[in-house]
Amino acid sequence: MVIEIRHINGKVLYTAQDAADVRSALEAAVKSRAYLVGAYLVGANLADANLVGANLAGADLAGANLAGANLAGANLAGADLADARLAGARLAGVATGWLLGYGWSLYRGRLRYGCEEHDLDAWTPEFIAAKCARHVPGSEPKYVSALTGLVAWLRTLDLEVTP
Repeated sequence: MVIEIRHINGKVLYTAQDAADVRSALEAAVKSRAYLVGAYLVGANLADANLVGANLAGADLAGANLAGANLAGANLAGADLADARLAGARLAGVATGWLLGYGWSLYRGRLRYGCEEHDLDAWTPEFIAAKCARHVPGSEPKYVSALTGLVAWLRTLDLEVTP
């Protein structure tokens, strides 16, 4: 059957012509490298789905069943995972969260914080200070401290991806 994957604003992101269900439609979309940022997948049954490397940044996955799904290397920055079932999901290569009101994600060795995205190695204390001076003048000390701590922690994680 024909299944459409839509953006949270209703725009069609991908159309699967012969999909049995949303899970197989999303797998086909990921395999074809479809643009899935902001996908609306509320309550979707994606159990055991192969979503390796999927770019689901900003997706609404609230209440979705992702149990056993392979999300290795997936970009989930800013995704809504409220009440999502993640038991047994493989999340290798993914780290995501919020810091001082901005979403961050580490995906394939690149850290995105707010509107900035660079290789993790680029996020030196000097680089962080310059970005904070540009984006949050007057609040630099708080942001520099928090971001420096985040980067130090991220560097300790083993996020190698071998999908």
